[in-house]
Amino acid sequence: MEGILWTLGIGLVAAVKYMVAVVAVFAQNYTGLEGFIIVTIGSVIGVMFFTYLSDKINGWLKNYTKRRKKRGFLRFLVRLRKSYGLLGVSILTPILLSIPLGCYLAKTFTKSNNKIVLYMSVSIILWGIIIFGAKSIFNINIMSKI
Repeated sequence: MEGILWTLGIGLVAAVKYMVAVVAVFAQNYTGLEGFIIVTIGSVIGVMFFTYLSDKINGWLKNYTKRRKKRGFLRFLVRLRKSYGLLGVSILTPILLSIPLGCYLAKTFTKSNNKIVLYMSVSIILWGIIIFGAKSIFNINIMSKI
């Protein structure tokens, strides 16, 4: 029962913050394939949730960003948006940005929810293959090093 709760919890965390879920998977010593499946499914569900419900979330985020400005980070986001577009945002969302923020930025490029979900899902799958493939191939156990 405890294992199921951990799996569901990691999936929920992956829906919001990909790299935190990856660390949790490593901490629980899941195999590379198990970790890949848990984190990928949770993240793709998060992308769908935040993309399709983004109109309400975007309204809240616009009010939030008006009240709280971090100039350096906002400059980075504007540069990312102008230089690399939807593809750049999709690639950096799992490892650097949170999934809700990535979906919010992606929504400024296109109104096509299907395109956003496709780009983000491919990016999540590719990052999962890289991270969990390295864990499986090289038999990396990060928690034993700590």
